[in-house]
Amino acid sequence: MNKKDVKENDFSGAVEKLEIILKELESGNVPLERALDLYSEGVKIVRCCEKSLEAAEQKIVDISAIPFDELKKEQEPAFSNDAR
Repeated sequence: MNKKDVKENDFSGAVEKLEIILKELESGNVPLERALDLYSEGVKIVRCCEKSLEAAEQKIVDISAIPFDELKKEQEPAFSNDAR
């Protein structure tokens, strides 16, 4: 799985793929060459997941930096219930 594949899949899909790789590696029935390939694939997925988490963290930091009044204005509906 390459970086493009991880980006196309959602984060939880990447985590599921890591779990599959881990189970196969832990089975003990994997030839050395296959184990190395799986390990390499897992490292690539982890790095992509880390980037996704860093991007999510940055979004949280950005949102936290917006003053509360501005956030409230963004969430208010464009129409008012007072127009009766």
